[in-house]
Amino acid sequence: MGKIRTSRNFKREGEGLIYALTGPSGAGKTTLSSALLNLLGSNAASIFTYTTRPQRNPLESERQYRFISKRDFEKMEHNDEFVVLTEYCGNKYAIRREDVFSVIECKKDLVLDTIAEPDKLKKAFGNRVVVIYLTTSNYGIMKSRIGTRQENSEDEIGMRIQNARIQSTYAAICDYILFTDEETEKCLQKLYEITQGAKKTYISSGVISSDELSQYLSSAVIEEGRLPDASSIY
Repeated sequence: MGKIRTSRNFKREGEGLIYALTGPSGAGKTTLSSALLNLLGSNAASIFTYTTRPQRNPLESERQYRFISKRDFEKMEHNDEFVVLTEYCGNKYAIRREDVFSVIECKKDLVLDTIAEPDKLKKAFGNRVVVIYLTTSNYGIMKSRIGTRQENSEDEIGMRIQNARIQSTYAAICDYILFTDEETEKCLQKLYEITQGAKKTYISSGVISSDELSQYLSSAVIEEGRLPDASSIY
């Protein structure tokens, strides 16, 4: 279960949005969040997730996680440093409140690769967060992707597929659902269109100004140097 801390206000105007990519293992969260960050460039940033689970390989900490002991995790939780806490496969995960503010207060968007429950994210961040559920059209694709990770045993693969069935119930309360069966470039194009649709939607709610949107769109480019089509509003 997740825990929410809301002692600071994440709903102030004039700051960045939070794109939370959630979904089961094998859905492409890490791949697409990294690709989206590269695409958005200086307009966006990511933060570390703190976790009690063991580190799988030496590079993992540099990319996404801060691996800490259960004692240190509990100390940080006691000091009210976390904003959303989640437990998955017997391990705890959390994002640090000040890390979130360090991004959005600079008027940058935050890209989160997270397993936190969508309702917890919405309760913590309000209309600041856009929750995007990533999944595949069938569990066979998902299982194949999970199986390519050398650190996953057959038992762990089975457990992750079982968890995926449970997590599928989250999709109904997310803002968007993105199927990731296609190649990364095509999925990234769709993901980008979602983010631009969200940007336009939030103008009317006063979260960002039209000037900020224009500046954002003019500086976002893809590898080929073309601006992706942002005409589709999801």
